[in-house]
Amino acid sequence: GLRYFDTAPMYGHGLSERRLGESLRDLPRDEYVLSTKVGRLLKPVPAGGLTSFFWVNMPPFEVVHDYSYDGCMRSFEDSLQRLGVSRVDILFIHDIDVFSHGPDLQKQYFRTAMDSGYKALEKLRSEKLVSAIGVDYAVFIYERIAGAQASLVGIMLAASCTLFSFGLLALSGTPAIANFGLTVTLGIIFCLLIAPWLTFSDKESHQDANP
Repeated sequence: GLRYFDTAPMYGHGLSERRLGESLRDLPRDEYVLSTKVGRLLKPVPAGGLTSFFWVNMPPFEVVHDYSYDGCMRSFEDSLQRLGVSRVDILFIHDIDVFSHGPDLQKQYFRTAMDSGYKALEKLRSEKLVSAIGVDYAVFIYERIAGAQASLVGIMLAASCTLFSFGLLALSGTPAIANFGLTVTLGIIFCLLIAPWLTFSDKESHQDANP
């Protein structure tokens, strides 16, 4: 049966992690693989102050981006409490892409994640609180991941990647795949609805990432 479960603080503003944790509570921990994400903190807001296109019955917490070392550590600790576990198998840095943030903020967030937040993931892995670490991209990978970051073991391609584009990825020159022996996880939620309407105007950035 299904043994891999992926969640994140953003999904339902904490509701997904709480529900998943409750569902898995009676199962032996070594019988399933669990992944969650860092990069977003949940901060309380007055009840009724939130609306969402995606989520219903959200708890009163708003999402705040924080890819720093301290932010990633706090996000991970909060996730453990919502999930009711003492460790996770895979920890991703969430949505560090142009699609999620726009070109200007993406550059800032990406550098913070690689220079600061990534060190938090490495520390958690060294303490065996996390078995594997990776980066979650909502569309495609434009940045070269080099230096210490080469030890990232996973890339998650979410949202608008289709099964067809995932097949092409295996044959592509995408830097993070071509340069390093990484593992790819495919998140296909909403992909069939979103992918046909996506266009990419930043062709120069794409060319720079694929020499």
